[in-house]
Amino acid sequence: MIFKPTILALSILLLTTAGCTRIKDVKGYVADNELTQEIKPGVDNKQSVAKTLGNPSVQSDFNGNTWYYVSEKTSQLAFLWPKPTKHDVIKVDFDDKGNVSAIGRLGIDQVVRVNPAGGATPTRGRQFGFWEQLLGSIGRFGASPEAQGAKKTRAADPGFCGPIHQLFGWQRRTRLI
Repeated sequence: MIFKPTILALSILLLTTAGCTRIKDVKGYVADNELTQEIKPGVDNKQSVAKTLGNPSVQSDFNGNTWYYVSEKTSQLAFLWPKPTKHDVIKVDFDDKGNVSAIGRLGIDQVVRVNPAGGATPTRGRQFGFWEQLLGSIGRFGASPEAQGAKKTRAADPGFCGPIHQLFGWQRRTRLI
């Protein structure tokens, strides 16, 4: 009888720790050392490299004369973010005629992690303050001015917040799009 709670506790512990196993993943190009050693500068061209290694992961943006074959191995524990354990880049440079001029390898030591700057991106147009957002639409909805017999346009109607705008010196601005 004493063993039943112990067995139950051990089985629950075993099931909960089973979810904490490491997850290993390989992303990108799977490099084959024999194939990459077959590519020779001055001998091969873009067509032969594409036949041997396949399409590149990334081409250089400016002239297209540099091809990158990127692969990354990651390890992840349960629900945490994956961490890179190995990062390989094969860099193939071509000259203006399309022939291979250089081949290089980059490793995990050249990886740079970029953290985006915080804050907000400034936008063109009107910036609404807290009170304008809270009270700005009061009195602006309902029957149209034509239905009420008035010949006002919606932009000229100050709405409920017109006196508040005047009190605090807020000016109406048009949105620039």
